[in-house]
Amino acid sequence: MEDRNKRITRSSNRKAQKNSHSTSTNLTNPKAKSTRRKLETTEVIDVPVGDNTRGFPTFPDELFLEVLSYLPMPRDFVSTPATEYRAADAIEHTTRRDTLLALSQTCRSLRRFFRPYIWSRIEVCSGILAGDGGGTISSIADNRMYNEELARQLEIVTVRDPNLAEYVKMINVEVRDYSTPTVLAELARCMALFPHLHAVKLGIFPSKFERSDKLYTLARNAFSLYSYPRVEVAILSRAAYPLLRSCPSVKSVDMMKGLLYFDGDTGLSECIQGFCFEIESLTMDITAGNAQG
Repeated sequence: MEDRNKRITRSSNRKAQKNSHSTSTNLTNPKAKSTRRKLETTEVIDVPVGDNTRGFPTFPDELFLEVLSYLPMPRDFVSTPATEYRAADAIEHTTRRDTLLALSQTCRSLRRFFRPYIWSRIEVCSGILAGDGGGTISSIADNRMYNEELARQLEIVTVRDPNLAEYVKMINVEVRDYSTPTVLAELARCMALFPHLHAVKLGIFPSKFERSDKLYTLARNAFSLYSYPRVEVAILSRAAYPLLRSCPSVKSVDMMKGLLYFDGDTGLSECIQGFCFEIESLTMDITAGNAQG
């Protein structure tokens, strides 16, 4: 009888240990947890999602071009002097840029089409920035605003998202009297990263009654480190002439008007001879009038 009780007790202990082991296994076995998570996830993911057959992705590019035609068009900076910019130009420029940005953030299809138009130009000049005085000579605060905005746009297309660099085709900027050496060096570096850049309108303006010889030297030092073989159109202030040394394929050169003070020769000839072999058009402003060649 005593032996039988011992056998029953041992049998009960084994069953208890087995049940305990089974429970412990269920609690600690990662496969068990994984199964539950998988079931829970399946409940969320397993929802029928069909192709978008009625939304923007089915629109042809011709319709997107029609939408684009209703936005304010950017002015032709090649034929428009900075002095001819109106106050409304800044509003139109902002409206166009903000609208394109909103469209590009709507969906992938719109992003594909409209994003290149946002960054086809780097523009920071008179009449473009809302709130600026519209002239080439302004206060220290205005000069700082111009140069900081230029640095911001360059950072976006070369640092934050380098893929945007391929969209830049035109540059229309003014470098003002604020951290000028640093800004010129960064502009020169970034321009070399734009593979499709073909037109540059660059004004480098000193403070009132300041000579531009120093700025001329700064520009020469900055641009001499790079080459811009695709640039064909250059509209430059006197201090920006050294850019021509790095543009072997330039075809059209226009000397920008401006209140610049310097000694002797403008330095244009030394920037063209031996560097620019394909010039077809040269427009010069000579004191009392214009001379075109």
